[in-house]
Amino acid sequence: MPRIAANADDYAAPRVGIFFPANNNTSADGNLTGQCVTLIKWFMAEMSDVPSPFAARGDARYVGKRLVAEGLADEVPYSQRKRGDIITNEYGTYGHIYVQLSGGRVFEENANAGGAARRVLKDGTVVYAARIGSENESFRRDVHVYRLRSYKEQGSDQMIIQDADNWYGRCNKTHWLTRNRELGRDVFKQFVGMEFLTFVEICSDDPEADLVQRYQQVGATAVNDKWDQQIYNLQDAVNALKSRPSAEELQAVKDQAASLTSQLESAKKAGEEAQKRATELEAEHIEAQKAGNAFTQWIGEQISKIFKKG
Repeated sequence: MPRIAANADDYAAPRVGIFFPANNNTSADGNLTGQCVTLIKWFMAEMSDVPSPFAARGDARYVGKRLVAEGLADEVPYSQRKRGDIITNEYGTYGHIYVQLSGGRVFEENANAGGAARRVLKDGTVVYAARIGSENESFRRDVHVYRLRSYKEQGSDQMIIQDADNWYGRCNKTHWLTRNRELGRDVFKQFVGMEFLTFVEICSDDPEADLVQRYQQVGATAVNDKWDQQIYNLQDAVNALKSRPSAEELQAVKDQAASLTSQLESAKKAGEEAQKRATELEAEHIEAQKAGNAFTQWIGEQISKIFKKG
């Protein structure tokens, strides 16, 4: 059957503040007018092909399981929820039920929250008008997600994530941009069948994504202000300072030079003394040699005389 809105968001927006009547035959107050289950019945009647949408399927906490048992819906993990899913809080006597919208919002009725209008029915029952709330409100617990098999959004089929390489590549790139890390294949499969916009919302609505965005902002500033060149310039300046000796180092070099100069002067003086002494020793040697030659000559003469006399 034709849908009266393109998607759950478009369905919810003009219906905020109304009290959905008990069924599609009358607007008179019945014991189900304004109840959370009644909104779901109207949503199924006008946005899906669920047969007998106004049939009794139990209190809010049982509706999802009943739809699954009838083959009209499938329960999916909360991480895979998307716009148009039926969400149930299965706790207490009655539980609560509502429709998932985009951006972490929900469409619900008879929730005493967010300033919703209040109405007292003929039997004294108090109900609260349809509202758009947040999926993160504290009273939501024991959450289950049911996907109507016949809910289809107009013009959105091409945006449903498929189990294909091109969709993995698209999702992985989005994951890198928002989380700065690889999207594992096993994790990717959890998003198959989900609307791509919902996947983007899940990736973006996380403290990790906020941190990545901060990194990206700092990185953009670094590129624009040429931080790398500034760092290189600072490193060069530091290296130049390191190559200059300190005052203590300069003084140590001066002291070493003075010591070497003193040693050189001492060595030079010792050398001159040694040269002088060598000269003196050489002169003494010459004189001694002369004296020795003269003595030898005298001995020779005396021996010669002796032999002559003999």
